[in-house]
Amino acid sequence: RFSPFTKFIAPAVLPDEVRSLFFADFEGLGEYHQILNQAAHKKERAKRIKESTGTKEAEPEKHTKNPPHFYAVVDCAKAVSFPYRLESAGRMANLYTGNIGQALEEQAPYLLEFDPYQEETVAFLQRLFRKADSKVFSHWAVNPVIFIKSRQSFDEVYHHLRKWPHLYDPNAEKWYFFRFYDPLVLNRYLPQLTHYPAQLAALFGMKNRHHTIENTAEDKTEKEQRNESSETQEHIIEAFGLRVDEEFICFSLNPLPENTLPAKIELGEVERNAFERSKWLNTKSTLKNMALDYFDEIDLAIIDKWLEDAKSRNIAQSQREYWFYLVGRVIAENNGLSYFSLLEQLRQKTQFSTTNLLETLMNNLIEKENKDDR
Repeated sequence: RFSPFTKFIAPAVLPDEVRSLFFADFEGLGEYHQILNQAAHKKERAKRIKESTGTKEAEPEKHTKNPPHFYAVVDCAKAVSFPYRLESAGRMANLYTGNIGQALEEQAPYLLEFDPYQEETVAFLQRLFRKADSKVFSHWAVNPVIFIKSRQSFDEVYHHLRKWPHLYDPNAEKWYFFRFYDPLVLNRYLPQLTHYPAQLAALFGMKNRHHTIENTAEDKTEKEQRNESSETQEHIIEAFGLRVDEEFICFSLNPLPENTLPAKIELGEVERNAFERSKWLNTKSTLKNMALDYFDEIDLAIIDKWLEDAKSRNIAQSQREYWFYLVGRVIAENNGLSYFSLLEQLRQKTQFSTTNLLETLMNNLIEKENKDDR
């Protein structure tokens, strides 16, 4: 967990907890004045290396072999002025390709590589972690990005990620949008892959590198001399990072079983489950907010339990039906009535459709409560 910025002038580029957790080795992402002055920062860094190594002339590049790149996938549909406002923050490219990319240019997900020496990079990162009502100076409410750490170039990361926004469902023989770049979706999707190494390998862009080691020991006979092969796992994506409320979550990949091959990138059972789970969580969040506005005093934990009850019984499908149920359930509970018994009695009497059944019971309970209050 971390403490978000709350003031317009932030003391740092990122909250300390986030900086040390995910961005610790982001070269150049130092103090505010250093980030805005690349030459001064490099000079200061060279001085520190010289002092620590005792060399006459610092050679910073030798101390940062293949440093990581830091990227974001930005959902430009969530904020006004995206993507144009971010063009000075670093290199960007639309993950939607072809006609869809042209038609949805301002609503598409974009890959952005952060340039730590650009003023807009600093401003954008601060807006992402500033909790404020202003939509101009804060992106807290819309939370439009996921973060990526990678040792690979922009082109390689882009080539990998552009396969994911549209997934083909072989069962339905249709293409679907996959909003993996939504923090809530990714936060639900990745944990579901724990027992699916092939899917993990596909998402992180795993590549198996084969190395051959020739055994030339002098005490070995020619027959005993052999080629020993070893295999290392390399990933296009080293880690994902995302924010959910005031918690920053990192996902990195542990070594996968030997001979793991990446799964085909398509809409399979795991992806469908992630879709449904994300949709359900969004529905619950909307209904809870509606309940707070509609009822004077309400316990959201109880509301959550009642919604899960309805889902497990499969008594509603749409958000509208869940709302009819929720209002009726609250009134029934407040009056010591069994909601599900009343629902079953009404179903046997009327044979209504689900929507009409839930709405009728809600209206009956509201009418009864109003009569009791007179």
